[in-house]
Amino acid sequence: MAFSSYAQEFIIVDLKKSLTVPHQKETVSTFSIKNYTNQKKNYSISINNELLKNGSNIKICESGTCHATTLKVSVSPNSSSKEVEIRFSGGLSNFKSSVLLKVVDLEYDKAVTSEIFLEVTDQKNDDIFYQKDNLLISNFYPNPAKEFASMEYSIDAYEQNVKIILQNVLGSVINEYSLDPKENKLRLLTENMSPGIYFYTLVIKDEGLATRKLIVKK
Repeated sequence: MAFSSYAQEFIIVDLKKSLTVPHQKETVSTFSIKNYTNQKKNYSISINNELLKNGSNIKICESGTCHATTLKVSVSPNSSSKEVEIRFSGGLSNFKSSVLLKVVDLEYDKAVTSEIFLEVTDQKNDDIFYQKDNLLISNFYPNPAKEFASMEYSIDAYEQNVKIILQNVLGSVINEYSLDPKENKLRLLTENMSPGIYFYTLVIKDEGLATRKLIVKK
């Protein structure tokens, strides 16, 4: 469940209050800042990672740039910021803790804080899209997506005919993406796509093996 935290002149939208990740894996959640004023605002977003243990790590990112502790963003009048990512990576053993996310209006020093509960576990989750032999492909994340969605994968070097086909709800093919064995991530830009439901299918040697749903929102 996602929550919103209020200050007098801004709001933190869609902040998840708990994150769970398997050992040595990463989960990503997103939130944004809504500026209700008639002025452009600069905010400082910070997160304390002092209580993390056993190799666990947490970062805050915007537009592909990540910071370990503090990120600064500018938001236009009566607008929302770009999506801010929280990237939580699990360590080598089970672990439970929490961190404090703090957003500060740098002009007036107004702040709102929110506690996020973290857990690293050895239990499997639903992040895996397809797995067999030397092939491992994750689901797209974040999902729903606004600006982009990413898929991580590991493919045997001899497997040359692996692709993802993206279709709309009518079954029309929007695009095809070949998965290069030399790479490990596919990044799908969604900011220019119409909001709605799409389906992505894993195809190997012209055989469709798995299909999942991707939601694009604005």
